[in-house]
Amino acid sequence: MYKFEDEIKKIQSQSNIKINIYKNLKNIYKFYLQNDYCITALGNTFFEISALGIPSSAIAQNYRQVNASNYYKHVIRFNYIGFHKKISDKFIKRNIVNRMNNIKQLNTDHKFLLKFYNNNCINFIFKKVL
Repeated sequence: MYKFEDEIKKIQSQSNIKINIYKNLKNIYKFYLQNDYCITALGNTFFEISALGIPSSAIAQNYRQVNASNYYKHVIRFNYIGFHKKISDKFIKRNIVNRMNNIKQLNTDHKFLLKFYNNNCINFIFKKVL
């Protein structure tokens, strides 16, 4: 059982929020490709969805991710919301709603990500990351 599954189900039962919990997905990239937008931390999932061209908003979960965001937000197109300990739920919600409603920006980000990863990814990884 997922650590917070009962808490998430309780929140869902008290609101009109639809939450799905998926476990042990095989071929997770197929699941990612069913989505037009993702909210994630700046870990592996962020890079996986970016490589698939899926626009995202990212919330840093630790200081390593905060530091990474300062670099990646200038290289990879995504919406950096902030460090979770320093932003309010209201700010996060407003930011995500605004982003999701900006279809033109999401389409621009999608095209940029596909082009970036197809053209620059190998050079970027070798020169900047490794």
